Amino acid sequence: MKWDPDALLDRGYDVMHGTGAAAAMVDGLAQLGYRVGRDVVIGPPGSGVLLPHEGDFWHHTDGTFFAVPPRWVIIEILRADRGGALHVFDAASLARELDSGTIWYGTELGGVFTSVVTEIDGRPCIRYRADYMHACDDPDRLAAVHARIARHAATSAIEIGELPPSSCLVTDNWRVLHRRAAFTGERTIRRLWLSPSADIA
Repeated sequence: MKWDPDALLDRGYDVMHGTGAAAAMVDGLAQLGYRVGRDVVIGPPGSGVLLPHEGDFWHHTDGTFFAVPPRWVIIEILRADRGGALHVFDAASLARELDSGTIWYGTELGGVFTSVVTEIDGRPCIRYRADYMHACDDPDRLAAVHARIARHAATSAIEIGELPPSSCLVTDNWRVLHRRAAFTGERTIRRLWLSPSADIA
């Protein structure tokens, strides 16, 4: 199975179905100089893996608490009973409007002081995960960012839908926010973060 990254590079996301989809995406991104930095399974309690975010996991990007967030995120569906529809929202057009001031993006793993939009390797990088964001200088500016993201997501988000097992969603994590709707029953995914080879120890 082969995968052409052109759609991803153009619109910031792509979907692929079938056994081997994740490997094909990893291979395709490797041809562009990216490698897997993290590869984890997220599933139900008692399964010995990371636990999923409960309820509606609203629009966000991954790895916001790293100095350099992963460039690409691959979500592979391993099991999905009911619900859990995926959505994407291209926030690139908002980059100039997201004037947040300094934000602390923090978790138990640590964090960084930065802003919602930064430039990395000559490209804008949007990092957004509301529950990890704490204003350092002006809470009103951060509140305005949240409101702007919510307004545009309400009108511009694209529903990918409930993907079956062996399907994958890949996103440009510096540009596209993704959301997973609430689900019932069991749901297990594999999540891969990819970065330029030089950024991976």
